[in-house]
Parts: sequence; C-alpha cells; structure tokens
Amino acid sequence: MPVAAFAVIEKNVDQPIVPLWLFTRRSRAGAYIDLLFIAATLTGVWFSLVQFLQGVLGYGPLVTGLAFLPMALSVFVSSQFVPRILPGFGAKPVAVTGLAAVAVATVWLTRLTATSGYGPHVVGPLVLFGLGAGPALVPHNLIVLSEAAPEESGAASGVLQAMLTVGGSLGLALLVTVFGAAMRSAKAHPPSGLSESEQARHALTAGVTGAFTVGSAFVLCGLLIAVSALKGRRAAREGKAGGWTRV
Repeated sequence: MPVAAFAVIEKNVDQPIVPLWLFTRRSRAGAYIDLLFIAATLTGVWFSLVQFLQGVLGYGPLVTGLAFLPMALSVFVSSQFVPRILPGFGAKPVAVTGLAAVAVATVWLTRLTATSGYGPHVVGPLVLFGLGAGPALVPHNLIVLSEAAPEESGAASGVLQAMLTVGGSLGLALLVTVFGAAMRSAKAHPPSGLSESEQARHALTAGVTGAFTVGSAFVLCGLLIAVSALKGRRAAREGKAGGWTRV
C-alpha cells in the first residue's frame, strides 16, 4: 500500500523525487532491478562469509579482513580490463559474463562444510566475486545513464544509488533471516557423534550455506533479467563517446 501511494503521488506531482518515466524503457528498468539483485547478493554473501571465517574457522577480525585479499586483488584486475572490453563487446555481454561469474561463486559457497578450510572452497569464490563484480556493475551503470537525457541524468543516477542501497539492506535482512532459520533447524537436529563445539560449527555452517543458497537465487534472477531485458552495444558506444569511464 505505501508503495502504491508513493507511485500515485510521484505520477501526479510536477517535480517527482523518483520520476516514474525512468522505468518506462525496458533496458533501463531491467538494469535497475538487476542492481537491486546484485547489491542484495553481494552484501548478504559478504556478511555470511565473515560468519564462516570467524565462527567456523576461528579467525580473528584482522585475519578475516586479510582473508578477503584475493577478492580485492581480483577486483583490481577486473577494473583494468572492463573499460577496454566494454566498447568492443557491448554492455550486455559484459554484464551477463560478470553476473555468471558471481553466480558460480555464490553456488560454489553453498558447498562449504564445517570441515572446509581456507582453501579452494573460499579462495576460489572470492576470486570469482572480484572478477565478476566489476563486469556486472559497470555495464548496468552505463545502461542507466546512457539512456538518460542530460537533464534526466541526476534523477537517473539518484535512483541507481537508491537501488544499490535498498538492495543491500533488503538482501542482508532476508539472508540473515534465512541464516538464522537454517542454523536453528540444524541445532534442533544435530548429527550424532559430534562434540558440542563440532555441533556448533555444523549449525553455523548450515546457516551460512542456507544464506548462500538464497543469494544464489538472487543473482540467478539478476542473470535472467540481464539476458532477457538488457541492451548492450549502443550503450557502450555512447558511453565511450561521453566519457563513461568516469561514471
């Protein structure tokens, strides 16, 4: 009801906060929804992975932060090649590739167990997240802004930032809810033959992988939208002409 009321008000005022015509183009509307799913996935996954590193592997805050270095390095690498490949391939293929990498990384994390160490099951997904995040996010920003007239760019950019913020907040809330439910269920039905500490790690891992499963559903929905709704080459050409690397 509040959303419907907000839409009615925005439609009938002279200077709306969120101009509804921003959602009339299929590609831009798809990019907005995708940004919601991407932010929901990344924020929730980062939170859940911290719980695994600290609660299951026993890392302290400093070591946990250092454990994310593979992702930081891969983000740096992807940031170097995304600007070079966008004009040639177009926004849609790059976005789909990035989302596919994030999807594989999230699904990979669902395979964690209470006995998994900091090895392929953690480092591999972190690297894929870093390599996929840039190619996933930059083309969506480009599509949103390249289809907006100069006088519309402020509103288009504002809605873009709102989608990222709202997506991150909603995604984290939903995944934490799933995390708690899965952990309580695992505590209620613990495997036999485990010590108390092992049962605690098992329950925490169940909560983490439950959250990763829902996160996988988020990013797969985003991937489906990217394949079906986004446009690509025109946005890349216009972005290159307009200096999109500074967006």
